[in-house]
Amino acid sequence: MANGGAKRRFSSVALVALTSLIICGIATPIIVSIGSDRITVGSGRLVAAPRDSVLISTPTPLGQSRIVTIERGLLFPADASGRALDTPLSKSQMTGGSARLVIEDGVFRLLAERMEATAEPSAPLLDALSALQFEALELRRATVHMLLPDGRTETISGIDGELTHRRKATLLVKGKGELRGQRVAFDASAGVLNDLRPGSTVPLRLSLKGNLLEATFDGKVGFIGPAQMQGAVDFKMPQLRQAARWFGAPWTSGSGLRDLSGQAQLSWSGPALAFNRGTFQIDGNEASGTLNLNFTNARPSIGGTLALKSLDLGRYFPGPALSLPTGGANSLWTRLLGTEFNLPLATHFDADLRLSADKVKFGAVQFGRSAAAVTVSQGRMLADIGAFEFDGGRGNGQISADMSAATPKITIRGRLDEIDASRIANGLFGHPVVSGKATITADMSSTGKTGSELFNGSQGRLQLAIRNGGKLGIDLRGLASATVGRAADGWGNAGRGQSSFDTLDASMAVRAGALIAEDVKVKIGDATMAFAGQIDVPTNRLSIGVEQLPVALESGRASAAAPLLSLQIFGPWAAPTIRNDGGRERAADPSLPNGVPAARL
Repeated sequence: MANGGAKRRFSSVALVALTSLIICGIATPIIVSIGSDRITVGSGRLVAAPRDSVLISTPTPLGQSRIVTIERGLLFPADASGRALDTPLSKSQMTGGSARLVIEDGVFRLLAERMEATAEPSAPLLDALSALQFEALELRRATVHMLLPDGRTETISGIDGELTHRRKATLLVKGKGELRGQRVAFDASAGVLNDLRPGSTVPLRLSLKGNLLEATFDGKVGFIGPAQMQGAVDFKMPQLRQAARWFGAPWTSGSGLRDLSGQAQLSWSGPALAFNRGTFQIDGNEASGTLNLNFTNARPSIGGTLALKSLDLGRYFPGPALSLPTGGANSLWTRLLGTEFNLPLATHFDADLRLSADKVKFGAVQFGRSAAAVTVSQGRMLADIGAFEFDGGRGNGQISADMSAATPKITIRGRLDEIDASRIANGLFGHPVVSGKATITADMSSTGKTGSELFNGSQGRLQLAIRNGGKLGIDLRGLASATVGRAADGWGNAGRGQSSFDTLDASMAVRAGALIAEDVKVKIGDATMAFAGQIDVPTNRLSIGVEQLPVALESGRASAAAPLLSLQIFGPWAAPTIRNDGGRERAADPSLPNGVPAARL
């Protein structure tokens, strides 16, 4: 009875030994849907059947658990060098467990639960194989099919390796095989399953190495009942996009998502995987926390909470690095217009992530501590940015991107507080048009795949408020004096001056990349300056009217001592035409789109 129990325990090891070849392929943190492709590598090697051989043609169980079945193959005994024996094995050799066996072109099937085999062994050599009564089993050009818990099948083919055991307590397997057309090397050791009840596990150490994946696992695994796997995992994927395509996901080429590695505590049950207490590195960005992967639905999903020391977003957008330049009008927009903002991967998986970072970089633009919740569902992404630090200020907002249609739609809503307005203005125009600590709110939307398309399709509103004083990047009084009685081409000396103000309130509409002043007022002492018109940012043109509103006295009469300032500015931003109309209205600049007038308020 004791001997029968030992045989039963050792028989169950076959499951662990053969499944170890594909465990890492299933449990790696690739956000893809593993397909049902079956890759078989044929062999041109022809050999004569050895004298004492068995041609397996009907499914035969390996071990009493019947989880592993051999469907076909040529089985024969061999010497230590792997050559077929000239004489048959004796009965004692077959039952004593000292035989060395070889199986050529064997096809194995591994199931995630127990099953009834369709045939029983009928030859002594096959009996020895089925009862695992051998010292070593050499696999030549073997194929292993595994039925995953959700009904899909994964295949490793062209396997050349050897199974050995130590005192029927530990089984070792080492060799190479083809996983989806990629050659991988494996080395594993597994313990004996002492209990065949559902939920029972055995210790497993496994290493797997290929061009697209290197992984090690040290823990426990069980396939009696629902598949399960727990332990420490360490992995590297130098080309993540290529690895995703290797596993059947239609990931395109693009910036970023190239170099992935990590270490974590893996917990796998059925189609769900969890990576706890993990450290992950991708494209030079390092994160710690938890990740959960689920392949239950047609679209795989990823969830978890990750904390990053730094996040470089510039790695995920092609083209030159973005910056807020110190000179050169529209240099920021020139780069943005040539940038592709497509997010094709959002159409291939769903996500629910909580992210935080001590520092976020986007080219030369840097943010401080930031936190966001990102969800992706059916090609629609929503990023709730709870808080971030930027240039001494702070902000929050929301970004949504609908990638389900042929042309993506992007919406941005947010607020910035205590932001240095000169940095923003310098990035837009290459000149500090306005400076001071500002509050900026935005509600914008657009459609397109590139920066140019997004700007051309943009619409929404921007509001800017500076309440504690600031400066305009132009000498308005000097400009008015220089244009009395004559029009001027270019800013002249006034463009190198400044005008201090007490408060600034601006409400602007955004249409097709143009900023349209709806209600823009600047207070300078008792005077109020009003601005109207528009600035077309991508084309670097403007049509602006500037007027000083009358100062009301206590009696309600306008002050006659304060002359009105009325300027009309139109044409290229770098060198516009400037007129001092002295209160007269100016016709529209015909060079601007739609002939938007620089109307007097």
